[in-house]
Amino acid sequence: MAMARRLIRTAIATIAISLAGCAGHTAKPAGANALAGLETHAAQDYATGNYPQAQAAYQQLVEAIPKDPQLWFRLGNVQTRMQQLDAAADAYLHVLALAPHDAKAMHNLGVVRLRQAEAAFAQSAGNAGEAQPALRVRSARMADGIARLAEPQDTATTTEASP
Repeated sequence: MAMARRLIRTAIATIAISLAGCAGHTAKPAGANALAGLETHAAQDYATGNYPQAQAAYQQLVEAIPKDPQLWFRLGNVQTRMQQLDAAADAYLHVLALAPHDAKAMHNLGVVRLRQAEAAFAQSAGNAGEAQPALRVRSARMADGIARLAEPQDTATTTEASP
């Protein structure tokens, strides 16, 4: 009889703990509404071209939710628009670490890497000057060739996030 009572008490305690755990899962985490509002403002700022505000908001969002590839993708897009190419490449690499087959992130990383290469060759051409005419010419040709890769496309070469 004592054994049966212990089993019943254990069963009741287990059920009570399980129910308490379930209640915790249905409640929204603290700050979820604030994060949703911040994401809404970030998207609005991006859409209206207020990139510094959008960048600040997306930076806060990825710090709060670091495993969300969509937030990293949007941060990369903002940074690309602001010509912060190293930071944008890092953001797209975060996306690919979380979602290795994300074609949009791969595309945008490629665009950023091309822009970085174009800038490096243009700088090389400028730095070579008259002292290294062959290098100046080669670097200028490389910069021009890379720049022409984007000509058939419109001015927004990065792929935007889905709503």
